[in-house]
Amino acid sequence: MHARRIVIAALVALWTGSAPAAPAAEAQVTVRGGALRGSSADGVQAFLGIPYAAPPVGALRWQAPQAPAAWSGVRDATRFGSACAQGDDRFFGLTPQRRGEDCLYLNVWTPPHAAQALPVMVWLHGGAHRMGAASLAAYDGARLAARGVVVVTLNYRLGYLGYFAHPALGADGGNFGLMDQIAALAWVRDNIAAFGGDPAQVTVFGESAGGADILYLMTHPAGRGLFRAAIVESGGGWGKPLPRDKMQDKVVAALAGVGVARDLDAAALRALPAQKLIDAQAADRNLGFGPFLDGRTVFEAPAKVFAEGRQQKLPLIIGSNDGEGSLLRFRQPGWRDRLLIRLPMVSGWYPDVEADARAPLLFRDAVFAAPARWIAAHHAPAWLYRYAHLSAGQRGKAPGAGHAAEIAYVFDTLDSLAVFKIALDDEDRRQATQLADCWVSFAKAARPDCGLAWSPYRRSADRALLIGDDAREGALPDGAALDGVTKYFGPGGWFGG
Repeated sequence: MHARRIVIAALVALWTGSAPAAPAAEAQVTVRGGALRGSSADGVQAFLGIPYAAPPVGALRWQAPQAPAAWSGVRDATRFGSACAQGDDRFFGLTPQRRGEDCLYLNVWTPPHAAQALPVMVWLHGGAHRMGAASLAAYDGARLAARGVVVVTLNYRLGYLGYFAHPALGADGGNFGLMDQIAALAWVRDNIAAFGGDPAQVTVFGESAGGADILYLMTHPAGRGLFRAAIVESGGGWGKPLPRDKMQDKVVAALAGVGVARDLDAAALRALPAQKLIDAQAADRNLGFGPFLDGRTVFEAPAKVFAEGRQQKLPLIIGSNDGEGSLLRFRQPGWRDRLLIRLPMVSGWYPDVEADARAPLLFRDAVFAAPARWIAAHHAPAWLYRYAHLSAGQRGKAPGAGHAAEIAYVFDTLDSLAVFKIALDDEDRRQATQLADCWVSFAKAARPDCGLAWSPYRRSADRALLIGDDAREGALPDGAALDGVTKYFGPGGWFGG
């Protein structure tokens, strides 16, 4: 139960966000749509709730993002825009306070002084393509911006409003959340110089669903030229996107389950209340929800592109956490799961571990750790990491660093955890400083130049940055298990397809 409370607290920290305290001063900048008035505190300027696309409502629901309308006068940019429409959080009762279909907004933090041509870091949030928002407290970009980069966070469409196929839409169905991310990156390319950023020095970084989307962006022509480096945190890499017809079948069945007729035309579908779509999508509890083969943004699985060496050749950091199995509490095991953990080969990968205790280890390795290692082996240059740091209150109690545990350290926003009484100490603050420094150094130099001996990954050496009580390069402690998982669950494997 203690481990459960730890996971709950970590996710609560990510889900709870609010606008920053009253600004100490105003700041102003002009972008293509017009002038913006932001805030300034401790030398860092923040511009929040900037529209990067037109509201995707009415006739624009399930359309590619359109250019936002220009405005006259000076637009207030001191408050986050609404989170994208999503259901209530049934697990913890945590839901963004403001949410709706009019949600295509981004936020920009700029460092002190009037420097120009600064590196840019663009964050794609996680949430299983179902939930999340750029306004969450852990994603505050001020501490990273103070290190000399421009930071951007953004919302993108979620659930069936973001990933939708239906016979009535035909070829107009698609991965609209992914299209939103591409549109936001194009906005950054066209406008970030106004904030002192260099559009030629953009690093995109993201976690979970956001990390997975980076792999899609690296393997799709539309992503080319929009960023020069990438960081994928717990983004997997072996996901198998559904074909369009299978996605259509799933959507039609889910809508029928909430009373929506199968023969509605496109206009009637667009007139449905957003809540009806949220209710339909909620019936799908598969953690793998997200991009499908829409023929517009996704044509094939990223793993196939990486296997053939056709992805963007750019510097990449990729890794996972040692306690990713924490996600299993949100997923009901099926007969296949119960069978797999009892197979002789699986018991051999995890010796001296009881059958039920193998489930989180196999889940961690098959969904996150082995795919990250495989991607690193099929890409150069790539730097592999394993995150295992536990905060002061977790040490000796938690089985590992859970999914998303690294985010408050990456953003150096440990203060976002204080309200939940998660015990922290100087070691936690040192780790946050070091990890944030490392990610920023990568954005600046296209390599992790942060005082750590961290070499690009080579399969022959099989070494990664191991982030625990300290951060050091070393051999992966479970390489044999990852070999087995890759053989059977990876691309071309018995279970991987």
